[in-house]
Amino acid sequence: MRIRPLTLTVLALFAAACGSSSSSSTPTTPTTPSASTLSLAGNWTGTIVPIDSTGAENVTWVAAQTGTSVTGPLNITLSRGAGTAAATLAGTISGTSLAVTYSLTTRPGAPAGCTESGTGTATSVTASSITVQIQRTYTAACASAVPSLTPSPDRLVLTK
Repeated sequence: MRIRPLTLTVLALFAAACGSSSSSSTPTTPTTPSASTLSLAGNWTGTIVPIDSTGAENVTWVAAQTGTSVTGPLNITLSRGAGTAAATLAGTISGTSLAVTYSLTTRPGAPAGCTESGTGTATSVTASSITVQIQRTYTAACASAVPSLTPSPDRLVLTK
């Protein structure tokens, strides 16, 4: 039996193809890493200053963070030796912005039904500096305890 040269060539090409590796020589496109979330967890100190007032109140915030959510107790040393108020400050991080909510949980001498809350957005937030204007609001029950309370924006400045 005689094998033709064309048949040998086809068999040789087939054998070579079967023995080759399956790696691809097509280049892959590198993926762009996602921006890392700003880390705000930790102990913060600062002040909160009512825009319409000259008195600053010292604050401390212990922030815990999960992903883009940050929350923790905010303690406010009230002016004129009125004690310490306790609040919760929570926020959502988006890039270098922080949308915050504020909710006062206790205020010395406040009557039943007196609640305080607020919201604001900080821009240009860093891992060691937050400045935000918070629009605080109060329930009517607060007016009897502190007649000068009016809904007003306050400037909260925190550093770590």
